[in-house]
Amino acid sequence: MDIRENHSKNTLVFLITLEQNEMGVHESEALGMLAQKLDVPGFRKGNVPPHIARQHIRPEALFSKTVEIAAGHAAAKVLAPHIDTMVGPPRISIIKAAAASPLEARIEADLLPEIDLKDWKKLRIEQKAVVVDAKEIDGSLQWLRKSRAQYRAVTRPAQMGDFVELAFRVTVDGKELSEANSERYPLILGEGSFVPGFEDKVVGMRGNDERTFGIAVPQEWPHPLLAGKAVTFTVKLLTLHERLLPELNDDFARSLGKLEDLETLRQNVREGLEREHQDKEKRRVKADALKELSRKVKEPIPEALVAQEVENLWQDFSNSILAGGMPVSDYLLRIGKSPEELKKELRVPALERAKAALVMRAIAHAEAIRASDGEIEGEAAKLLKGANAPTLEGKVDPSELRAYAEARVRNEKVLQLIYDVVTQDTRHKTQDTNNFQ
Repeated sequence: MDIRENHSKNTLVFLITLEQNEMGVHESEALGMLAQKLDVPGFRKGNVPPHIARQHIRPEALFSKTVEIAAGHAAAKVLAPHIDTMVGPPRISIIKAAAASPLEARIEADLLPEIDLKDWKKLRIEQKAVVVDAKEIDGSLQWLRKSRAQYRAVTRPAQMGDFVELAFRVTVDGKELSEANSERYPLILGEGSFVPGFEDKVVGMRGNDERTFGIAVPQEWPHPLLAGKAVTFTVKLLTLHERLLPELNDDFARSLGKLEDLETLRQNVREGLEREHQDKEKRRVKADALKELSRKVKEPIPEALVAQEVENLWQDFSNSILAGGMPVSDYLLRIGKSPEELKKELRVPALERAKAALVMRAIAHAEAIRASDGEIEGEAAKLLKGANAPTLEGKVDPSELRAYAEARVRNEKVLQLIYDVVTQDTRHKTQDTNNFQ
């Protein structure tokens, strides 16, 4: 194999030439791979003998697969010494491939940009004290009461605190928005979970009453169909129930499980809130530390890495819109942007995510942080469990799942190391600002 190198600062470039005899050693592998997909009468799929398979495979298809495999092996060989400094998959371009000629190919791989992290362990981020106050505990206790509420149908006019089910039609500028309509919308009046002012208009309605009213929806309302619009609602009250909350006492506490009394419940709630706040503060510290360390990454960042982060952010965005019950195309139409325009806007946060990923990779390499087989298998099992493994059977590539699980474990270890280092002089304990009586 003839190899010529033409590297730039952040990109490896190899121009390779393979003679015919070097190509030939890969033909049997190509034949075996193509044979796996053949359906030949008298043979089970995947068990067609090579000499039979050759009779059913077009010569140009066999040659193309041989070229692909040979170029891949060549790339693996020339890039092996650089594997620890590469970012993303290599790019292989076939320059010349003919049955009677040597194979010529161009192999490119992006390199890690320069990152000066020699003093990163000097970085300090203050971890703020966690504060849990009586008001927050009382709020959680009220949530528990509401979650154990009982409901009783009533015939009186609706009032704040009632549970109602509504059917409504939505009109904007004289045009009905069918996608914003609802046949049965559950709502607790007074909770403020719907358009501001809407619940006030429902108060006083009885079962089967209909009412039409207008609402000026705030610009910041998250539903793009309604945000900033003058909206007319035609509402019918389908069901009306009074919500009966249990009394907050020792009996209520005991009804929730192995709790002795109300004071024990308050203590459990306090400890739960404390853990939540500590986790949130820990995430903030990690994010701030990564942001600070990312300043050490010198641009330009490999485009492949930024593009991948743009796609990740786009997927997150799409999933959030779909979860809200609206097609992404409809949302983009409402805000007057194309997918390309929105992806262009995502490049800024994508660049920051790419820098953070590079920092974590560099620290993992410098600190020899690895994921054990047991940790990888455990994480993979958790991922499958959370994604409903039975429905994914046969759809998940085991090697891709393992690689993803390995990256998650490694990154979590890196983030924990970063957290331990940057907070070693500044950690605070929880502050209890009252006696929780």
